[in-house]
Amino acid sequence: MKQYGKKEREYHFSKKTGTKKREKKKNWSPDVLFRNRLIRNAPSGTMKEKIIYIKNGITYEHQFTKDLILNNTTEEITLELNDKSLKRQRKRIKTLGLVLNRLNLPTDLSEIIISKSLNEIYIEKDIFKVLTPQMINIFYKKGEDDEIIEENELNALMKQYMKNNLIRDFLENTLYRELMGYNWNFKRQNKYTYRHYYPISRYYDDWINYQFN
Repeated sequence: MKQYGKKEREYHFSKKTGTKKREKKKNWSPDVLFRNRLIRNAPSGTMKEKIIYIKNGITYEHQFTKDLILNNTTEEITLELNDKSLKRQRKRIKTLGLVLNRLNLPTDLSEIIISKSLNEIYIEKDIFKVLTPQMINIFYKKGEDDEIIEENELNALMKQYMKNNLIRDFLENTLYRELMGYNWNFKRQNKYTYRHYYPISRYYDDWINYQFN
């Protein structure tokens, strides 16, 4: 009877059964496993998936885009992109105040409730969660080799912030290469350089207090 080595036995067994040799599992790091799980759970082509790619720097180009965004993000820019959310929250608190007034509650009790509501105003600190859908689409395309950022979509985005110097500077710094390709007229001097993105600070508390004084 012919004797087979280990590799030969594995080959003949897989040939007879039509199965493949079991491969050893790759030792992925926890970060890679986490990112893979995020991507699998995000519906393909959605904003959620695009944010995951940008925020986690899935490819080299996405990592470059992520670094550009973080290095040009300031607290003022984060607050500016929170503006619509803050307006909605203030409007709800105003409505609450009007309702309380009609309930004939004691003034001091109404003031306590309103004060508590103002203290609960939420500011999203994660810059990737406050980017607009137009920004996300363009930043995502920036990190994809087979995607083209059209001139008209760049112009449409920039025109929204022509009078907003903070966001315009942010976009000019993060999309500099793409804007240069379409001969964009950089009217303002770029004043934001690469810097790290730090979490919330006392600046936000001061800003909230100022808004409601």
